[in-house]
Amino acid sequence: MNINRYLDALLDATAVQATAKARVDRLRDVLEAEARRRWKADNAAPSWKATLGKVRLDGTNPEAQVAVTDPEAWASWVAQRHPDAVTATVTVPSGQLEAALGALGFAGVDVTTTTATVDPKWTTTALDGLCTEVLEKEVDDSGEGNVRIEREVLVTDPTGTLSPDPGEVLDLPGVTAKAPDPAPRLVVILDSARKRAAIEAADAEAAAVVAAIEAEEATAAEPSEATA
Repeated sequence: MNINRYLDALLDATAVQATAKARVDRLRDVLEAEARRRWKADNAAPSWKATLGKVRLDGTNPEAQVAVTDPEAWASWVAQRHPDAVTATVTVPSGQLEAALGALGFAGVDVTTTTATVDPKWTTTALDGLCTEVLEKEVDDSGEGNVRIEREVLVTDPTGTLSPDPGEVLDLPGVTAKAPDPAPRLVVILDSARKRAAIEAADAEAAAVVAAIEAEEATAAEPSEATA
């Protein structure tokens, strides 16, 4: 086997692949920037249909997730504002159990641990009533044009359950508002028939290269007339 011929063919194809990828990346960047600009300007995700397929911006209507990540901090905050929604569990030494049960407010009892738990249904209702807004800003840490998207989730309570001001941006202890992931991205869908034809053409081209190399090797291996 003439390994060098196969290596040259493989590396040549790899160079073509790298060239095509660079071209795709540049065109994708331009179209994604335009798609994001139109999305922000029109408040609607653009979608384009062409002869060879479709291109659209996905993930433009994500919903931020608000969840309790620190139950103790959340319970402490709720207990101060909505005590009826919280159940407290008090742990006392076994020798003082009788006194604890008989004393109002556990007066004079050495309480070692108190655990507060918010009613799960109350938590679900309260969090489901929240409104979230995802703000995006471009950040260039290096100052060299390497921009990344930084996202912040603003939480408000239009129901008035957690705040009397429906427009107040809330910072709830023990509760985390997480921006959706991934961020909006450009989706390119090549027409299936065109994709299949491109793959078949590339495979046929590669097969032709292999056949040509094999033919050269076979010719080189045949004895010459002078030798015969």
